[in-house]
Amino acid sequence: MTRQERTVRFKDMEELKKFAALCQRMEADIDIEKKNIIIDAKSLLGLISMGLNQEMKLVVFDCDKEEVDRKFSQFFA
Repeated sequence: MTRQERTVRFKDMEELKKFAALCQRMEADIDIEKKNIIIDAKSLLGLISMGLNQEMKLVVFDCDKEEVDRKFSQFFA
């Protein structure tokens, strides 16, 4: 199982909703990690609970580096 990690930050609720919608369209398992908390990135409620304007780790499983960079680069911190 491959694992791609990037640092992301969401500046406002619209950006957070756009991110969640993108994750929901993907087949890959996608998590967001902050400190010792891990949530499913396809869960808008979970993403909201993580807060805005904070660096978090995006973890995408079974997806190649180029695809992760292409789809998520607008959210990189």
